[in-house]
Amino acid sequence: MTKALPLVSIVTPSFNQGRYIRETIESVLGQTYEAIELHVIDGGSTDETDEVVSRYRSELQTYVSEADTGQANAINKGLRLARGSYVMWLNSDDILLPTAIADVVKVFEQNPDIDLCHGKSLLFSDQTSKSHIIGAEDNYEEKYAAYMSFPQPSSFFRTNILNKIGYLDETLHFAMDFDFYLRIYLIGNLVYCPSVFSKYRLHGRSKSNDGLSFVSEWKEVFSRFVNSMDFGQETKRSLCEWGLHSGTKVRYLSDRIISPSLFEKIVFNHLFACANILYRYGDSERAREYLEYAKYYLHTQYRARGGGQLYLRSYLVPRALRGLRDRLPR
Repeated sequence: MTKALPLVSIVTPSFNQGRYIRETIESVLGQTYEAIELHVIDGGSTDETDEVVSRYRSELQTYVSEADTGQANAINKGLRLARGSYVMWLNSDDILLPTAIADVVKVFEQNPDIDLCHGKSLLFSDQTSKSHIIGAEDNYEEKYAAYMSFPQPSSFFRTNILNKIGYLDETLHFAMDFDFYLRIYLIGNLVYCPSVFSKYRLHGRSKSNDGLSFVSEWKEVFSRFVNSMDFGQETKRSLCEWGLHSGTKVRYLSDRIISPSLFEKIVFNHLFACANILYRYGDSERAREYLEYAKYYLHTQYRARGGGQLYLRSYLVPRALRGLRDRLPR
C-alpha cells in the first residue's frame, strides 16, 4: 500500500494585491507536489482581488474577504484553518518555485526532529531586470536571534509547533515573522536547505521598502530576546541607557543553551544589521549610534566585522532614500 502524502497548508494573506495575486495562486496550484491546501485570507480588498481570486475558487480550501487588523491577523486566521502536517504563509506578491513543496516535505520527512526548514529566495522587482539570491548559509546560529536573517517566503514549519509557541503577535506589523521564528528557534530545531524555494518580489507598495519601521520593531523583538537570557543583565542595562532596548518586560520561553560568547555575537549582529538598514534608508545619525555602542562594548567584533568602515562611510557618503533600483542588494 502506498503511503499517503503529508498534507501541506499554504496561507496567503492579501490586501489590494490584485495585480500580483494571480501569480501567487498559480505558483501554489502548479506545484509538482499534490497534497496541498491553499487558504487565501483577504482583508477586504477594494481592487480587482476578488475578481481574480474568484476564478480559482473551486481549487482553494478557503477564500474569505473581510476587514482585519493587519497582516498578522490575516495569517493567524489562515493558520487556525490549516489541517496540514506542514505549513507556511506566502504573501500575495510572492511566488513559490514549482518543486518547492516537494523539496521541503522531503527535508521534513527525512529529519523528524526539525521544526522549521528555510531556504533561499530569488529577490526581484517590477522596476528592474536585476535579481539577487538571498538566504545563503552564513553563520545562522549567530543570526537567528539577531534579526530576520532568512527569507520568509522560503520558510516552512511543522503545524504542531503552534501548540508550543502560539500564533503570530498581532501587535507587530513589520517584525511578526522575526518574532515568530525566533520563538521557534528558542525551543525547537531549524535547518537551512541550500535550495531556492521562492521568488521574493519588491515593488513600490512592498513593506520591505520601509526599512526604518523594520528597525523599530526588530528592536522590540530583540529586547524580548535579551530579557529571556539568564545572564547579560549588564548588556541589557547598557542597551537601555543607549536607547537600543525597547524597555519591554516581555520574555520568551527558551530551552536553548546560548553561551555568553554566542550571545555577544548575536548582539553585535543585531546592532550591525540595524545600522546597515538605517544607513541605507538615510538615517546615518542613528546608524552611528548603533555602531558607537558596538565599538564601545563589542570592540573585537566591531573591528573584525567592518564596523569602522560603515561608521566612516556614514560620515563621508551619507545615504538618502533612493529608487527601488538602489535598494536591491549588490
